[in-house]
Amino acid sequence: MANEDYYATLGVSKSATEDEIKKAYRKLAIKYHPDRNPGNKQAEEKFKKVSIAYEVLSDPEKRRNYDQFGSDFFQNGGAGGFGGQGGFHDARDIFSQFFGNFGGGGGFGGGRGASFNINDLFGGGGGGFGGFGGAQKGSDMETELTISFDDAFHGAEKKIRTDRELTVRIPAGIKDGQKIRVPGAGGPSPMGGPAGDLFVIIKVAENQIFSRDGQNVICELPISLETAVNGGIVEVPSMKGKVRMKVPAGSQAGKVLRIRNSGFPGTKTKPQGDQLVKLKVEIPSGLSKQQSDLLKYFLDSLTEENSPQLKQFAANAEKYMG
Repeated sequence: MANEDYYATLGVSKSATEDEIKKAYRKLAIKYHPDRNPGNKQAEEKFKKVSIAYEVLSDPEKRRNYDQFGSDFFQNGGAGGFGGQGGFHDARDIFSQFFGNFGGGGGFGGGRGASFNINDLFGGGGGGFGGFGGAQKGSDMETELTISFDDAFHGAEKKIRTDRELTVRIPAGIKDGQKIRVPGAGGPSPMGGPAGDLFVIIKVAENQIFSRDGQNVICELPISLETAVNGGIVEVPSMKGKVRMKVPAGSQAGKVLRIRNSGFPGTKTKPQGDQLVKLKVEIPSGLSKQQSDLLKYFLDSLTEENSPQLKQFAANAEKYMG
């Protein structure tokens, strides 16, 4: 018999770990088991070969002998030959030892009876898995999806591509870093069970106008020095459209105005947010000499009573200024 490459038979590398060898055998043995392929001689022969390969490579001593001498060492009696001491067992016995005792089952190729029934493993009739700890689910997978601030606020449907194109529904109000689970879109099961799930990690892109604080939408609104001093009506962008707001006279930089119920939608534990408008007073720049002179004339006319915050700060800091 020609020298057999047991690593190739199981589809693993020569440096494969014990766990990798077990996983490879598990997948192939179930795929080619005679009870799943009745009357298929090719599958039966393949089942024998993967079982022999597994028996050798799963045993450290046999694997060392195989690596040194090849399969001829076993086939020519070097380890007792087939069925002898240290040699090969019936392929179904190997399968039974690996998967445990399932009861029932006839002989293999006219050999002695095995102590399991493959249909018990698959839940009968070749359907879903039973017996072997239930169905072995495929591995879960993760991917990232970047969405706009608008999509995070309003919700959207986005297409992503893994091994196929999928449509992912983005719920309104989703946060950066949250995950969306897509059932059955993950890795395939190595044993024919259900596929794993796909978890889509959401990344919300920065927005030039808005940011988020909990359920609230934040907007930093530049206003002119004249509006800050004298007050006035300003137009403010919001996620629900333009809003007109009154800026009180004497508003300082950092003052926050509120637009009720214009934030992110509420949840079971949190009410709907607001839009918070944070004022940024723009100091005039690029002044002409005439403008600069006029500004100086105006500033020189001010007294400490026109700057109450500065006056209060100076009073509180006086003891530290000595």
